[in-house]
Amino acid sequence: RLTGELLKNREANVVVVDWRGGSNPPYTQAVANIRVVGVITAHLVNQLLVSV
Repeated sequence: RLTGELLKNREANVVVVDWRGGSNPPYTQAVANIRVVGVITAHLVNQLLVSV
């Protein structure tokens, strides 16, 4: 997996999003879901940066 390869070569933080549920049809719903997932993921990363 990509996560393992990233961590093998350097110390890093890796965020993995399980997209299986959000990418289900119909296409228009999947497009709407990615916007929500993007906002939530950005919020998570910002919270991690603030807590350092």
